[in-house]
Amino acid sequence: MNYGIDCWEKVYKKGLNAAGSKLMKKAMESIKSYEERLAQYISGEITAETDESYKADQMDWNKDNYWYGRSFEEYKDWMINEFFPHRIADKQKELARFQKVNFEA
Repeated sequence: MNYGIDCWEKVYKKGLNAAGSKLMKKAMESIKSYEERLAQYISGEITAETDESYKADQMDWNKDNYWYGRSFEEYKDWMINEFFPHRIADKQKELARFQKVNFEA
């Protein structure tokens, strides 16, 4: 979403409205979810047998998928080192929009 400077000035002066609160909460919940899933990959709780996304990528109807035929270890490494860090960083950028909000107003 893009916001004009006038809109942001109102938000900064008055705190968050319902829509802003919803956006902020959604970003925070996404970060929490991504961090939990990342921890599950790192701990080994998620395996090739339990990862539904990886299993779907390995099905015959999905042969055009990049991950088809690739090892779970390669997929896991990508999830840990690229996918989740990138998603978390994106959501943290979304949260940065709220850094000037006066929550005491």
